[in-house]
Amino acid sequence: MSNAIRFAVGNLSQGDVVILHGAEQVAPGIKQYVRDRFDQLYDNGVRVFHIYNSVDPWIG
Repeated sequence: MSNAIRFAVGNLSQGDVVILHGAEQVAPGIKQYVRDRFDQLYDNGVRVFHIYNSVDPWIG
């Protein structure tokens, strides 16, 4: 996953979109890294959508 995120940060710009499917499966050990890289994307005008396989993590 980190290679894909590194690519996104280095190559995407304003108006681009990242879709993270299975967001509930991001390993706890890299959540902060992912959050920090997504902050970089937001700052560059990239929109990020988190898609979950289940709503259970939200309502659990």
